[in-house]
Amino acid sequence: MTISTRPIEADELPAFHRAMGAGFGYIPDAETTTHWEVTIDFARTLAAFDGDDLVATSGAIALETTVPGGNAVPTAGVTMVAVSPSHRRRGILTELMRGLLTTAHERAEPLASLWASESLIYPRFGYGLAIEDDDWEIERPFGRLAHAPAPQGAVRLVDEAYARAHFPAVWERARASHVGMTARDERLWNDRLRDLPHRRGDASGLFFASAEAGGRTEGYALYRVKQRWPDGLPGNEIEVVEAIAATDAAHAELWRFLLDLDLSRTITAAHRPLDDPLPLMLADVRRLKRRRRDAIWLRLVDVVAALEGRAYAAEGALVMEVRDDFCPWNAPVIRLEASTEGGRARPAATTPDLVLPASSLAAAYFGGTRLSALARAGRVEERAAGALARADALFAADRAPWSPQFF
Repeated sequence: MTISTRPIEADELPAFHRAMGAGFGYIPDAETTTHWEVTIDFARTLAAFDGDDLVATSGAIALETTVPGGNAVPTAGVTMVAVSPSHRRRGILTELMRGLLTTAHERAEPLASLWASESLIYPRFGYGLAIEDDDWEIERPFGRLAHAPAPQGAVRLVDEAYARAHFPAVWERARASHVGMTARDERLWNDRLRDLPHRRGDASGLFFASAEAGGRTEGYALYRVKQRWPDGLPGNEIEVVEAIAATDAAHAELWRFLLDLDLSRTITAAHRPLDDPLPLMLADVRRLKRRRRDAIWLRLVDVVAALEGRAYAAEGALVMEVRDDFCPWNAPVIRLEASTEGGRARPAATTPDLVLPASSLAAAYFGGTRLSALARAGRVEERAAGALARADALFAADRAPWSPQFF
């Protein structure tokens, strides 16, 4: 039969969820399906059908991503991508990716981003690894802080109602100045705070910790507790789900609290920024186990609009030949005139300074990866002497990009 693709209707959500579960290897539960019913945008779904059978899933979330210079650029947050094991190797994923990017282009979203189940998949569609992050593990006895900003407040436990009322403002303050973070609307906050059983594993429900100073919430943490009593001794594991701070003092207060919870032995935290100051605050940094992992894969849907959406670390001009077979609307050669206030990008007919695939430009867009490093890896070709040095200066960032929003 011929494979067709289209968005799903609300009554097709159970079949959509079953197909996604088959692709990822889990059996969907009714509670999660019901949660999705009020979370996803059905108009942004794209499913593949073999006759009447739903055999592949995908979708997008309308996001805004903070880029260098502080602008919030419209972004298609690609998600829910899965193909049934019975229908792989038929080009279905390619058609879904093409459809999602075409829709993003039509909606004037210059960027698309995703979390990849497999890092091998998405570079062929023009995505580049733009953000990496760290997973942490440390034992409580070695969590002492030797250096930290002076305490300016206190941390207290609050309920979910307080979290809903006060935590979004902290997120907004943090994301406004942190490249890679995205705005979080009511749907995404509901998704973050709804404590579905499959997210807990053998841990508790969520605890909500608020770091406060001067009568204002300056930071917060969401964490779970895994009960452990080996030989009758306390050995709980603290799983930090999310820790966001608007100030350095609040960041320190949160981690003083989290690293010294009673009855705990081990503290873990996933998706921490590469330049988080906590390792520099610890008395014994070697005791913090860190594992770097790929986080956000970025796609420049509209190269000109993406380049004009951000500011640059220096002034200068650069002509780039961006090879992009997947998004035919992108001009092959672009001249960028950059400044600390922003950029002007236009199609050009001149000889390029650099030649690179769309995935390499995406990897460098947030400033987390240098174009010269990509050149050493054979992923960028320098055609004009000194062009790589100019490019590194233009795309440089003073902080590592970070995206704690999972989608």
